[in-house]
Amino acid sequence: MVSKKIIFSIIGVVLVLTAVTAVVAVNFLPDSSTGTVGEVSIQGSIMPSTGSGMFGDQAVTPRGFRSTVDRALSSGVDGLLVKINSPGGSVVASKDVARVVSDTDVPVVCQLKDSAVSGAYWVATECDKVVADSVSMTGSIGVTSAYLEFSGLMEEYGVEFVNLSSGDHKFTGSPFQELGDEERKMLEEQLETVHEEFKEQIMDSRNLTRDEVEGVSTGRTFLGSEAVEKGLIDVTGSRRDSLEILENKTNKSLEVESFDRRDSFNILSLLVESLGEGIGSTLSFESVPETSYPEIR
Repeated sequence: MVSKKIIFSIIGVVLVLTAVTAVVAVNFLPDSSTGTVGEVSIQGSIMPSTGSGMFGDQAVTPRGFRSTVDRALSSGVDGLLVKINSPGGSVVASKDVARVVSDTDVPVVCQLKDSAVSGAYWVATECDKVVADSVSMTGSIGVTSAYLEFSGLMEEYGVEFVNLSSGDHKFTGSPFQELGDEERKMLEEQLETVHEEFKEQIMDSRNLTRDEVEGVSTGRTFLGSEAVEKGLIDVTGSRRDSLEILENKTNKSLEVESFDRRDSFNILSLLVESLGEGIGSTLSFESVPETSYPEIR
């Protein structure tokens, strides 16, 4: 028969091992109550490539943005905070950047800064929550295509434009010939098709009715406080408020790690920052028209 002394010794050893295991777990196992949020930015026009436009090196591109987001996700972040300060940009590029956000498998909160309009707002609609300052500018839900037309000036100076091309509409939108009624109607129909897709995106992502979306799709901008009332964003608040939303979604206390590209200082970038947006190209989702193909502006 096992003596009581041996039994107590065994119990003592078990208790010691349990205590040691607990200490190891507390000190060496990851703390599931804490985590990291990756901070990324959309700053400037959204364009297909960095070569787009006069100051294309300042543009946000789908490839560059995806690379930044992938870098954050591969580091194991628990959520993303996307800071947006952009006038929008080309249609397809804006949609591609929005897809990067929608493809993300961690909670995403968008923080709208001074301006997040048109194509930049399209991107924001893919976030789980959208936060803006009460005086942030957003909305500008519309599509534009603008270009300079020189045919009158050329006629005045006796310069003749010769166009050799197959297809009646091959040179539609050329700055060297006046736009005909048929061509104008064709381009306006294309713009309206893109505008309709933009509106459907807002209806689906923001859970708004057709009438509600039609009421905000005139191309005008809204202050953050107005955007909340219109259902375009979720709440007005600060970066801290955005982080609290992410903490509630992840049930963790989150530390912020920035994954933004660090550009070296140069005079050109300072000049571009000072001038702001408005020099550009394309069919766009942007708030200020630029030139030839459609953009969300």
